[in-house]
Amino acid sequence: MKRSRFTEDQIIGILNEHEVGGSVADLCRGHGVSDATVIELKAKYGRRQAPSRPRGPGRGRRL
Repeated sequence: MKRSRFTEDQIIGILNEHEVGGSVADLCRGHGVSDATVIELKAKYGRRQAPSRPRGPGRGRRL
């Protein structure tokens, strides 16, 4: 199975750029992907939000 070039967080970030107002052509040039790839990713990941990141050790945790 082929390994993905971008992580899920990166893909969601690219799609968020498009939602904010970036054109598909600009996204393709900036990230080095084809317009068909952007459309496929949009169909697959749709309106997902990036998962919240866990905080580093000792931050936000009380023992």
